[in-house]
Amino acid sequence: MRRQNTASSALMWLLCGIVLLSGCAHKKAYKQALAYEKSGRYVEAARKDLEALDKKPGFDEPLAHLRKIAPSAYQELLGQAETLEGNAQWIEAVQRYGELQALLQRFLRHNVVLQTIDVPGRLAQAREKGAAYHYENAERLFAGGEYEPAIAQYKNVATLVGYHRDTKEKLWQAHTRLGDRELQAQQFQPAIGNYEQALNYAADLAAAKQLVATAYYRWADRDLQAQQFQSAIGSYERALNYAADVPAARRLIAEAYYRWAEQLEANKDFREAMAKFEQAHANVPDYKNAAKRAQAAYEKAVRRVAILPFRNRTSYNNQYGYLLTEELLGECINANLKFAVFINRENLDQIFAEYKLSQSGAVDERKAVEIGKLEGIHSFVTGTITQISVATASPRFDEKVHEKVYSVKDSTGKPVEKREPIYYREYTAKRTVQISASYQIVDVETGRYLSGENLSENSVDEAKWVRYQGSIYNLPKDKQKLLDASGEPKAADLMINDLVRVVAGKISEKVLRFYQ
Repeated sequence: MRRQNTASSALMWLLCGIVLLSGCAHKKAYKQALAYEKSGRYVEAARKDLEALDKKPGFDEPLAHLRKIAPSAYQELLGQAETLEGNAQWIEAVQRYGELQALLQRFLRHNVVLQTIDVPGRLAQAREKGAAYHYENAERLFAGGEYEPAIAQYKNVATLVGYHRDTKEKLWQAHTRLGDRELQAQQFQPAIGNYEQALNYAADLAAAKQLVATAYYRWADRDLQAQQFQSAIGSYERALNYAADVPAARRLIAEAYYRWAEQLEANKDFREAMAKFEQAHANVPDYKNAAKRAQAAYEKAVRRVAILPFRNRTSYNNQYGYLLTEELLGECINANLKFAVFINRENLDQIFAEYKLSQSGAVDERKAVEIGKLEGIHSFVTGTITQISVATASPRFDEKVHEKVYSVKDSTGKPVEKREPIYYREYTAKRTVQISASYQIVDVETGRYLSGENLSENSVDEAKWVRYQGSIYNLPKDKQKLLDASGEPKAADLMINDLVRVVAGKISEKVLRFYQ
C-alpha cells in the first residue's frame, strides 16, 4: 500500500510540473515578443505573440501587442519580398510572399485585420515572372553548351511553376549531353551520375537506362583492358540494373571472371583461379569451358600430403610415436579439407613396402622428398616426441576430525543430544605426465620447411582416499565413498595415451589451419 501511495504521489507531482510548465510557456512567448519588438524584429515578435495565443487563446496582453505591431510586421515581410523581387531573386521572393500570406491568415484567426495588397496575386505574379526569368537564362546557357548552369536554371523554373513549357525535356537533354561529354573524356563516374539524373526526366525510360548501362560497360571495358578485374566486374554487375539485354551483360561478367582466372592460373594461384572459373560458370552455365577449367585448377590446387611416422626419442615404448601418428592422421583425414588430401595408412604402407622402408620407424627426410616426387606427394608432415616424463608424488595425509551428533535417552526416557569426535585420515596422491613433441611440414619440390612448431602438454591426476577403522556411517557423507577408493592415481600408461591424443589434436589443428 505504501509503495502505491508513493507512486501516486510521484505521478501527481509530475503532472503538476507539466501543467506549470505549459502555464508558463505562453508568458514566456509573450516576453520574447516584447524583446523582439524592441530590437525592431517585428515579424519574429508577431510570431511569438501568435505562439502565446495558440498556447492560451484569449490572452489579452499578446493580442493587444499583436494588433499594435501587426502593420510593422506586414511591412517588414512585404519589404523583404519586394527587395528580393527587385534583385531578381525570385525563389527567395516567392518564399517571402508565401510567408506573408501565411502570416496574414494567422492574423485573421485572431481577428487582426489589416489593409494589404493582393498578396496571393503578387505571389502568383512573382512565380510567373521568376519562371520566365529563369527559363530565359536556362535557354541562353543551354544554347551555349553550358549545361550545368542551365540545369540549375531549369530546376528553378520547376521549383516556381513546375515543368514549364519544355523544361522537363530540356533537363533530360542537358543531363544526357553532359553525360556524353564526360563519357567521351572517360570521366565515367560523373557521366553515370548525369545519366542517372536524366532518368528523372526521361520520356523513354528504357532508352535512358541503356545510357547508364553503356557508361558502366565502357568503364568496365577500360578496367578489363588494364586487367583491373575486380573493378571491371563491379561495373558490369552494376550495369545489370539498367541493361535491357541481361544475358549479354552476364556474358560480359563471365568473360571478365574467365580472363581473371587465366591470369591467376598463369601465376599458379590455382585456388583463386578455380574460384573465378566457377564464377564464370555461375554467370553463364555454358560459358566456354569454364567448368572444365575450374576442375583442372582444383586438381592443381589440391595438395597430396603424407604424414610420416613420428619418431620417439624417449626411453618409453615406441607405441606412443605410432599412436600420435595414427591420431594425427585420423584427425586430418576426417577434416575433409577441400584443398588437401591426406594419404591414408593403407596407401602409405604400400609406398613404404615398395621402397622397402620401415613402417613404424623414422624415415629420413631426404629419402622422403625423393619418394614424394616419384609418388606425386606435394608435402609431408614429420615430427618427434622429444620428452615423456612421469612424476608420482608420495602419498600425504591430513588428520581430520568430524563431530558425530546423535541422541540417547536419559533416565527419564527423554532424548538427549550427544556429540562424539570422529578421527580419520584423508590421503592424497598425485601423478603428473608431461609430453613434448615437435612437427614440421616439408615441401617435397624444394625440400624446405614450410611450417613447424614445438609443443608441450601436461596432465595431472589426483587420487583421494580415507582410512578409518570404525563404521563407515560415522564419516561425513561426502567422505564415505572415499573409504573404499583406490590409493593410486590413474595408471601412467593410460595417462600417457590420453596426453598423446591431446598432443595429436593440437598438432592437427595447426596442420589443418596451414592447409586450409
